[in-house]
Amino acid sequence: MINSKEYKIQIDGIDIVEKSLVRTQLSSDDLFLFSVKAQCVVEHQREIVVTLIEVEVTKAGALSVLANVLVAIGFKVTPFQNVFDDQPGLTEELDIKLQNTLKDISISTVRGIMASEYRGTALHNAILPIIVAEGLTPIDKNIIPPK
Repeated sequence: MINSKEYKIQIDGIDIVEKSLVRTQLSSDDLFLFSVKAQCVVEHQREIVVTLIEVEVTKAGALSVLANVLVAIGFKVTPFQNVFDDQPGLTEELDIKLQNTLKDISISTVRGIMASEYRGTALHNAILPIIVAEGLTPIDKNIIPPK
């Protein structure tokens, strides 16, 4: 756990794991809803934290998903051994402030990816709003099931 320790965060990699876009006709007045899921996973062997962000875009009042994107962003967090509890048999817990910081950075990164991917499509006006990870509702299942 991090109490008032200093640590450095550096993006190690960004991967678009999955994306889809449904061809559709939209008007400039259409409103969009965004379902955002975020999860942090520790990869001890590589000494990184991977943040998974999944966003589904729907048109307000409609049930079908117009687009979705799943992005994995790897972060080097140093000093790694001071940030994570790596004792065998113990449940691994990331500091909630660190998780929220990594999720905030990742959501902002995904916003840019979505803007780039949707440029020139019917969803070019579907701009992901500013989202603070602290306000996200916790989810009970993994975004990507463990192997």
